[in-house]
Amino acid sequence: MWRHVQPDPLRHRLCRGRRRPLRRRSPPRTAPGTGLPLAPPRVGFGIAWSILFAMMGVARGRLDKPRQHRVDRLWLLCATYPLYTLGMRSRTLSYIGNAVVGFEAARTAAEAHKRDATAGLLIGAVVPWVAYATLILLTDRDD
Repeated sequence: MWRHVQPDPLRHRLCRGRRRPLRRRSPPRTAPGTGLPLAPPRVGFGIAWSILFAMMGVARGRLDKPRQHRVDRLWLLCATYPLYTLGMRSRTLSYIGNAVVGFEAARTAAEAHKRDATAGLLIGAVVPWVAYATLILLTDRDD
């Protein structure tokens, strides 16, 4: 039945002396250049944060002074995000930092939503991104 199929000579030479035939390796489940499962390419992080900062700036412009200060505080937390997530190389600090940023973003979005619904939604976009970053940290097996 399979007599007409010719063996691959290269594969036959490579397998000589081995008990198991060579198998093709499956592609890695990591994003190119990051080494993290589920992670976008490195440039994706910069693009995402740039968009989030722009959204926070638009939301800040739509709010009154007291609520603008909350957005400023969130902006500062987000600007220092790389320091306590990747810079410290401590998973515990990364989880705590993600929780603080997520909580502050949710609280700021809820407060902003009372004044302007659009501003609340723009600020609230930080929450799913931080949740996604936490998911990346949870699925990373390189300890």
